[in-house]
Amino acid sequence: MRYFFFCIVIMSGILSKGLIAQDFSEHRVPFTAVSFLLTDVQPRTIGLSGINVVGITNTFSRSYTSNPSLSAGYDDGVRFSLNYNPYSIREGNPALDNYKISKEIFNLASHLQFNFKNKNAIGYDFRYFNYGEVIISNVFGDNIQTYKPKDFALKVFYSRLFKNVRLGIASAYIRSDLFKDGFEKYLVNTVAFDIGFDGFTTKHFKGSSSSYTLNYGVSFQNLGPNFKYAETEPINSILPSILKVGLSNVFQIQPKESSKFLTRVYIGYQADKLLAPTPSSEDNDNNGIFDFLERKWAGQVFGSFADAPDGFKEEMKEINHHIGGGVELIFDNEVMFALNSGIFLENKYKGNRKNVSLSPVIGIKGFNIEYTYTFSLNETGPLNSVHQFGINLQVAKIAPKLGYNNWTNPTKDKQLIKDDTEEADKLFKL
Repeated sequence: MRYFFFCIVIMSGILSKGLIAQDFSEHRVPFTAVSFLLTDVQPRTIGLSGINVVGITNTFSRSYTSNPSLSAGYDDGVRFSLNYNPYSIREGNPALDNYKISKEIFNLASHLQFNFKNKNAIGYDFRYFNYGEVIISNVFGDNIQTYKPKDFALKVFYSRLFKNVRLGIASAYIRSDLFKDGFEKYLVNTVAFDIGFDGFTTKHFKGSSSSYTLNYGVSFQNLGPNFKYAETEPINSILPSILKVGLSNVFQIQPKESSKFLTRVYIGYQADKLLAPTPSSEDNDNNGIFDFLERKWAGQVFGSFADAPDGFKEEMKEINHHIGGGVELIFDNEVMFALNSGIFLENKYKGNRKNVSLSPVIGIKGFNIEYTYTFSLNETGPLNSVHQFGINLQVAKIAPKLGYNNWTNPTKDKQLIKDDTEEADKLFKL
């Protein structure tokens, strides 16, 4: 069984019996289950190092991991995205010596949202993660078992724009199917919820149509109860609850209102922290299970801010950093080209992931094609190069052809919004 548990920790981040006998040193990495919920699938967002808690671009780019508030404020209509993310496992990783993992590891995701009354949005996000085929062998190279684990999640959300602030909530159904061991199936069905906020302020420059927008946002995601994959499990598994805080700066450059060329330059920063307990070797009740594994869900979430054995200094090490930026070039509001880049940094004692991403995007009349290439700066990381592909489609009633709008400054064109609404009422008899 130890092979199974170690495999699941690697593949899905699940707490297991293997942890009970482990002696934690300074490399105390918080463990969670169903960690695929933390993996962004929107190529454009990934190209910005995964910044998804604030509106950094002015075009539609949403996914399961986004702040739920970000969907509000777009022009009325339907927006859809589909993303496919194949993964490449780095060969020669000693942590995977006893595992043969196929190259069929991929993410598949879709997003659909309906915007109405210029302020509201409802929709869903769907995630499917296929781990491929996992063959576990012993130290002699003999194959023990073959598994085909897979996870999926379905989230519904609602968000609303209030002047210069947006609020959003979401709830998700999560299913994780790992394997069947004899008559016992390691399968879980659970739920989670998100809550998010973001705000913005815009300054317009005199004598031109150029502007500057400051965006800021906060979200709590994947909040929900602990669970067990099987009744025989001695400990609970933990959802990857996470806190995200971020801000972005967006410069829109258009010297003349009549100009057909528009340029947007943006840069952003995001910090996030898992709301999961920091591992430690404390076992005050001497029952053979570490104390941090026995906390209730609320205690794990709120206690995660002050439970690190080395105090505040170690808590700060558990914060991940995302830095990203890019430029959009738009012609006649019909053709768009964007180039984004970003870097993701994780403390060397808390996972040591260091990734760089590059993402070109092409959009023509509301149809965007996105691609991102991500590579690791850490030679010991499990992932090598990752190619991610996505398409976005926008269908709006009264909206610019590319789906751009003024959600960053909804009060700028009140009369225009009123006129468009009256025109829409006449055309569509709403």
